[in-house]
Amino acid sequence: MPISIKVNSPLKKRTNEQIRYCSECQEYAIGNPCSRCEAKTINIRPPKYSPEDKYGAYRRQMKRDSDADPY
Repeated sequence: MPISIKVNSPLKKRTNEQIRYCSECQEYAIGNPCSRCEAKTINIRPPKYSPEDKYGAYRRQMKRDSDADPY
């Protein structure tokens, strides 16, 4: 028997939010700001793939110039 979720249910709302990363407390969070330390969170999902990568040259240059991962 499938479980039905009501439209106004808190579970339904959470499915639309994305998993984010808090660089302050180094934990994963759902939504912005972080629920633990109230700091701003960043999106951890990579950009959508496109064969015509408009920003590829900039990203590769940044990676060459820096040791840090651009994402």
